[in-house]
Amino acid sequence: MKVLSRTFLVVVLAAIFTLPAAPAAQGAVPIHEGKGVGRAQLGMADGTAVKFLGSHRPTQVDTNYSNRTVYVTYFGKKSGGRYALEMLSSASHRVFMFTCNSSIYVTARGAKAGSTESFLKSKYGSTLKRLARPIYTWYTLGRRPYTQFIVKKSTHRVLQICIAR
Repeated sequence: MKVLSRTFLVVVLAAIFTLPAAPAAQGAVPIHEGKGVGRAQLGMADGTAVKFLGSHRPTQVDTNYSNRTVYVTYFGKKSGGRYALEMLSSASHRVFMFTCNSSIYVTARGAKAGSTESFLKSKYGSTLKRLARPIYTWYTLGRRPYTQFIVKKSTHRVLQICIAR
């Protein structure tokens, strides 16, 4: 009987300690506009942020930045060529951007990847600054730090939500 109750205790404790590390399993993860995702925030040490965001692929250097060292960490499953969440940090390992590519990441007003452009406009209205280009339209909320909604023109749907400094 003691072995059974000890096993039960170990299982319960394991569940308690792994739940905060797996926010995707709990449903929607909040996007805090201009601040961060879930409990992870801009400016936070990337080692701390990954603890709040759960399982991830190994952090690697992003070679798309010419004279700047940038680390990228991917979270969730890859779909349509993108991971559910991408986190970028500087050479000093401070987070400067989150890119949400999945509908599990949701703003307080309900915007998420896949939301329609009209839904986005109805929720944010004139607080959004619009920049139209041939393939995408960028809607920016706030100024450094900011939240940017990238809408694909052909579908009129949000493709990504970026929270950056």
